[in-house]
Amino acid sequence: MKNKRWTIWITIVLILICAVSAFAYGKMNAESKQQSYFDSLNEYEWSNTCPAAGCRNNNEEDTE
Repeated sequence: MKNKRWTIWITIVLILICAVSAFAYGKMNAESKQQSYFDSLNEYEWSNTCPAAGCRNNNEEDTE
């Protein structure tokens, strides 16, 4: 039972570290472009992250 608790706590800590690292990395990249982090998220081409070809095709039709 004690090992299960340690595993849960270590997993939570690792998830938090990854989330903070991702935010810090995005913030550093945004600052190098002289804009805010959230502005850089708005400028990102989100259609590249869509896993289905149909979804990408729908996004392409909207931009034309």
